[in-house]
This record gives sequence, structure tokens and C-alpha cells, in this order.
Amino acid sequence: MMKVLVLNGSPKKVSDTMTMTNAFLKGLTEKGSYEVKTISVIDKNIRFCQGDLSCWFRQDGHCIMQDDMNEILDEMAASDILIWSFPLYYYGMPAVLKTLLERTMPFMKYNMYTSGNIVEHETLVDLKAKKNIILTGCGFPYFEDNYAPLKLHMKNVFGEPTMVCVYESSLMNIPAPELAPLREQLLNRFIAAGREYVETGKISDVTRAVLEKPLLPNEVYIDIINHSAN
Repeated sequence: MMKVLVLNGSPKKVSDTMTMTNAFLKGLTEKGSYEVKTISVIDKNIRFCQGDLSCWFRQDGHCIMQDDMNEILDEMAASDILIWSFPLYYYGMPAVLKTLLERTMPFMKYNMYTSGNIVEHETLVDLKAKKNIILTGCGFPYFEDNYAPLKLHMKNVFGEPTMVCVYESSLMNIPAPELAPLREQLLNRFIAAGREYVETGKISDVTRAVLEKPLLPNEVYIDIINHSAN
């Protein structure tokens, strides 16, 4: 039984990205042997990292601060697959999830080493060794550079994660009947991607391209978004 931990980084109670993530989980769990737990990060008491660094010397995988983070660290350490589900905020993670990521410092050790073009710490729990799936949506139309900063950040943190960047995800919450078939089409693609993951242990480049393919031309999408605010 593979343990899957979903970290929902959206501050919203109803998240477009989690709607897509839940479709992926539906495909994943239809026939697969996966135990799934979802944590909505916004509901947890996670204080900012204070740079105490005593965790690097204790090496017990825990933080000195007593909030909800140590329980989450235990869940992360015990999981085989981590699904990071979040909307794009200012070309990066929402603050609540970035705070959680920074609080994984207890997974590191003091000693450093060079790795390619970056410097890393030795690890107590190696996040790069886990299967990391990053599912992120944004309200932008398709422009590659909108996700460029996040892709570099995720590569530095997780190595080679499975990453799906969905443009036009705001279509999930616009109550226009003519958009319903497009939403259904996208969610069915995510269900199929979950099934594929069960069979192959990955999301193929072909499937990722299908998931990331814009549902509407840029100019049409921009016009819909601009008019939906009026």
C-alpha cells in the first residue's frame, strides 16, 4: 500500500486546483493500492520558520516550535508520494504552503555539498527521493514564462518532480453553461492521468502536454475573464 499525502496549498475553501487534484486522485484510487490523506494547509497552525537551526543538530526530524508542523513532518516522512496542490500566486507558491516548505528544515543536516549549479544540505529525510507530484493551476492564459520562476524553484527543491502546470484554471469557477463541457473535458483528462499513474508510476510527457493544453485561445480566454469581473 503506497501512502499518498496531498498538501492542499490553496487558501480558498473551494479551490480550482484541488478540483483538478481530486479528479487525479479519483483515477489514482479506482484500482490502485493507495492510501490517501489530504491536509489543507490553511487550516493548520504553522508558524514562520525562525531560523533556530537547532533541528540540524538534534536530527530528530522535528522542529523546536510546538505547533501543527511536527505532525505534518511525520506524515511527510512516512509518505511515499507527496502531491503539492496549489494555485500560482505571484509566480510562486501561496504563502501558506511556502511557510510549510520552509518548515521542512528539520529534514536537513548541517553539512553542505555542491550539486550541479546549487549547494545543498545533507538530509535526514530526503524529499528528492520521494515521488513528488506538483499540480498547479493559474488564472493566466498560456504564456510559458508565467511558470518559469516556479519551475526553477521546484527543480532546486525536488530535483525532477512530476509537474503539471494548468493555465486557464479559472474556468473551473465561472458559472457559464457553455464552459461546462470544457471543465468536464479537463477533469476527465486528470482522471485518465491518475489511471496512467497507477499503471506506469508516472505522468508521461504526452499526458502532461494534454493536461497543460489550453482549453481556449488566449484572446478568447482573456475576454471571458475580463467580462466575468464586470
